[in-house]
Amino acid sequence: MNPLRLLLSALLLLGTGLAAAQQLVSEAPRPFMKKEEVNSFSILLEGQSKNVQAVLDEKFRAGTGVKGKPVSGLTAYEGARYAQLANNTMDLYYRVERGGKGEENSSRVTLFLSAGNGNFIQSANYPDVVANAIELLEGLQSEVRIYEMGVVIEEQKKAIDREIKLQEKLVKDSVALQNQLAQTLKAIDENRTSRQNQVVKIGEEEQRLRDYDARLAEMKTVQQTETAQRAEAKRQAQTARLQRIQEQQEQPKPQPPPAQPGGGGN
Repeated sequence: MNPLRLLLSALLLLGTGLAAAQQLVSEAPRPFMKKEEVNSFSILLEGQSKNVQAVLDEKFRAGTGVKGKPVSGLTAYEGARYAQLANNTMDLYYRVERGGKGEENSSRVTLFLSAGNGNFIQSANYPDVVANAIELLEGLQSEVRIYEMGVVIEEQKKAIDREIKLQEKLVKDSVALQNQLAQTLKAIDENRTSRQNQVVKIGEEEQRLRDYDARLAEMKTVQQTETAQRAEAKRQAQTARLQRIQEQQEQPKPQPPPAQPGGGGN
C-alpha cells in the first residue's frame, strides 16, 4: 500500500475508531474445521485482517510458548496452556476473516476453546474460562490499533530514509555540477531549489514521526492502565471471595445438647 494512503487510513482510524462503541463478544455455535458447528466466541474488530492475525499470532505465541499450526482455515494450539485463560492445558483455535464483503478495515475473530476430546467450552460449564476469553477478545481492539500505528510509523521511517538518501544524492550531484562552471549554472540553481525542498520535506516528515511516537506512547499508557485496573478489580473480587469462605469456615459449629441422666428403679 502507498505510504501516504496507509497514513490517511491510520488517521481515519484514530479519528473515528477511538470514538466507536466497544464491540461485544457473542457466544454461539459456528462452523469448525469447515464441517461441524461447535460453541465459539466471536467479536468484530476494526483493522485489516492481516494485522489482526499478526497481533493474535504474537499474543498466543507469547502466552503459550509455542507457535500455532494452520489447520483447516484455523490457527491451532492443541494441548497448550495459556494462563490468561486457564491454568490447565486446552485446545485453542482461532480464525480471522474479513468483517464483511468489501470490508478491508474490519475483521471478525472467532475463538474455539476445547477442554480436550471435543469437549468445547461453554458458559454453562466453564464460566471462569469464558469470562477470561471474553476479556481477552474485548482487549484486542486497542492492541490492533497500536500494532497498525506501529506499521504506519515504520512506513514513515522508510519514507524518511528514502528522502535522506535522495538528499545525499542531490548533494553529490550538486558538487559535481559545480565543476562544470558556466555551462551548467542553470542546472545548479535548479538542483539547489530541489535540495531545499527536500530539506523542508524531511523536517515535516520527522515532525510527523515525533507526533506518531507521542500518540503511540499515550495509547500504550492507556492500555497498561486499563489492564492494571482490570487485574486489580479481579484480585479484589478473588480476595473478597476467599474472605467470605474463611469467615464461613471460622463460624463455631453447634454443640450437641448434654446427655440427660437416666432414671433407674430400685
